[in-house]
Amino acid sequence: MSALYTIMSQLKWRTVIPSLVVCVGAMVTASAETIYENRAAYVGTFNNGGFELGNQITLGGTARYLNLFSFEYSLFPAPGANVQGIVRFYNNDGAQTTTSYSTPGTKFFESAPFAVTLGALGENRNVLNFVPGDGLPTMGIEMPSTPMTWTVEFQGVQAGDAVGLSLYTPSAEFAPQVFNDYWEQQAGVWTLHNNTTPPLFGTVFQASVTPVPEPSVALLTLPAALLFWVASRRNRASR
Repeated sequence: MSALYTIMSQLKWRTVIPSLVVCVGAMVTASAETIYENRAAYVGTFNNGGFELGNQITLGGTARYLNLFSFEYSLFPAPGANVQGIVRFYNNDGAQTTTSYSTPGTKFFESAPFAVTLGALGENRNVLNFVPGDGLPTMGIEMPSTPMTWTVEFQGVQAGDAVGLSLYTPSAEFAPQVFNDYWEQQAGVWTLHNNTTPPLFGTVFQASVTPVPEPSVALLTLPAALLFWVASRRNRASR
């Protein structure tokens, strides 16, 4: 019989489990920092028109390992079974436009195609969350501190359907991190556009300072966390 099992058999599970959960959580969970957010106030929907498009942003804060990417889209009417979306992240290190803006260049993330479905936000709006292991790589993504562009492309849209990104106004904290325009890609050519209503798409980026631990790492910390808990209990008992 292992020493770990002997220790556990001598303790009351009802007491151990809550403390152990807190201990393991503190050891393997990285605190999230919001490094960009544009969801202050909903103002409408922007029809993507079947093209890839998105906003150029500069991420704030100091955390750079992405552990949440969330965005909102709208669709009218109910989507067909073949409608899918793809998210992509680019560094803005491509060729310069005639107005001296660097286009999206190096692609450093592309999601698997995801189903476009009706949501529960009203007005046929839905929110899609990407987290490590579910949409994002298990360890997260190391994000740049230089300008980048995030895009969404909807595919399989039928005649009469409309699918697009939800428009929001950013909070004062994050407004300086985005421009009032958007990039659109057609046939490999990027074009910068603006609109009467600032085309700022609803999204959230959250990151941690360190990579997200893999599940195996979390499991390996379990015995150490238990021994730490037992030692702390014995120290308190001996005082």
